[in-house]
This record gives sequence, structure tokens and C-alpha cells, in this order.
Amino acid sequence: MRAGKNRSQSSERLGHFVKTLTILGANGFVGRRLCDAAISAGHRVRAVARRDWETSPGVRKFIHADLGDTEDLFGDSDWAVNCVGRAHVLAKEDPQASMKAFRSINHDLAIELAAQARMAGVSRYVHISSVAAVRSTTGPGEVIDDETDPEPDRTYGVSKLEADEALIAEDQEEMTIACLRPPALLGPKPIGFIRKFARAAAHGVPLPIGGVQNARSFMAVHNLADATLIALSHGVRGAYIVTDSSPMSIGTLYRDMLRGAGYGDRALRVPQKFLEIAAAAALGARKDSLLGNAAYDGSRFAAETGWRPPMSINRAVDEMMATI
Repeated sequence: MRAGKNRSQSSERLGHFVKTLTILGANGFVGRRLCDAAISAGHRVRAVARRDWETSPGVRKFIHADLGDTEDLFGDSDWAVNCVGRAHVLAKEDPQASMKAFRSINHDLAIELAAQARMAGVSRYVHISSVAAVRSTTGPGEVIDDETDPEPDRTYGVSKLEADEALIAEDQEEMTIACLRPPALLGPKPIGFIRKFARAAAHGVPLPIGGVQNARSFMAVHNLADATLIALSHGVRGAYIVTDSSPMSIGTLYRDMLRGAGYGDRALRVPQKFLEIAAAAALGARKDSLLGNAAYDGSRFAAETGWRPPMSINRAVDEMMATI
């Protein structure tokens, strides 16, 4: 009875829409959570990915080794979401090769998938982008919102912005297109830099970041999935930054991770100069991911749709740490 009640409430929040929804990249970090959220909301889910994976009951799986060479990805779908993307490349790459690789997936394939969706009769389409399409870092006290002129400062962000602009230019009445731009995501079995950070907390590793006073935005992947369904149900169009909480320092996040792993405060305070030297030695050019600012404001999306995040950031951290 409880599960049925939750489904009814979810469907009510989405305006009683029950649709067939294709999720591209359904076996990824965002795609898996979106499949679960869509099933819970009562939708019929077509989950598409390049490789096989375990799914929740009710999800129909479609395995396509080459998403760019398949004409029937969408079947009879009403809506679609593209979660496919290249990100979290921590190894050093040749700049030209890196740009080519990012554009191939984040731009070229994204445009092709949207074109296929339009031909298949999909009426609403959401593309999962990133705040990096605007900028990956912010200055002290600066908070980026949808009024900020995009100036991506990394190859990844450039490829995301190019895709966003091309997709939005193709928005038509027959298929509305929205590009959602979340910040760094927290959730079960995290990826990228967050995964390394969470593993350190899971082992109770003391880190010298207790005195860092930066401001970084994070978002629960569960909330991104919920916001995506809201974007579809409302038929929003254009690019939106989406956030679910106020920016926090990296030290605060690590303390929350430690708490979720059952440890006390092991975020040590050390002189800033020593910390910068240590971070540069350990992370190189990516030290800004630890010490820099990356603060974003997604209030425009919330104001236009009435969306409210269903999961607190503390609960998201606890859920994440339980999977490390």
C-alpha cells in the first residue's frame, strides 16, 4: 500500500502524465537513477545503452552497441532524455585529441540523437548538460546563474555549450528541447573526483582541508532525476542551471562524508600555503576541484516550474556513503 501511495503522489506532482519515456545512456550514473524515478512516477520506460546492465523491474532494456548508427532507438516514445556524455576524464590527454573526443560524444552524437528523436515523433526532449557549459569555476563570492554569459574554461564545457546551443536552435513546437545544467553530483556509487573523495572518507582518511573557505555547488543525482521529469511534464524549453542546495565548502562536504561513514571530524586545518603545495603535488591542474570555487544558482528553474528537491543534500551524502 505504501508503494502504491508513493506512485500516486509522484504522478500527481507530474500532472497525471503517464508517458513512454526513452532514456539514452540508461546504464550510467544519471541514467540509472532516472530509470528508477520514471518507473516510480508511473511512466513506461525504454532504457537504451551500449552495454547490458541490471535494471529495476518494469524497465524495458534495449542494447545498441552504436547509438549513432541506429534508426529505431525511440520506438513509440512520447518523451526522451539524453544522459549520454563524455566526462570525468582524470588522465592527462593531448589537447587536440581531447577536444575531438569530447565533441564526438557531447556534441556530434547529441545532435544526431535529438534528430532521431524528432523523426520518431518524440514531443519533449531533455538533454543532460552541465554547469561547465557556462563555466567550471567562479571567483570569490561569485555565483553563476542563467543570466551569466557562457564562457566555458575547459574542453568538456566547450563541447557541452556547443551542443546546448545547437539543440536549442532546433527547438520547435513538434519537439520542445530543454538542456539541464547540474553541478557536481552526489549519489550511490559516485564517479569521478567525488568517488575518490568519498573513498577517502569511507576509510577515515584525515585530509588537510578543514580550513578551506571555498564555495562549491553539489546536487543529489536523485534530485536531478526528479527535476528532469518535472522539466518534461512542464515542457520547459532552453537551458537551465539546476541546483538543490546552497554552495558549501569542500571541508564541509568532507565532514558530512565522514559523518556518513561513521567517523568524527578528520578535516584538518593547516596553513593555506602548505595546503596549496600539497594539493598541486597530488592533483596537479585539477587542484581547483578541491580548493577553488564553483558556485551556481538554479532558482530560475525552480521558480518557473515550482520544483522543490525531494531529497536533502545530507541524505544524499548518507545514501552515497552507504555504497562506498
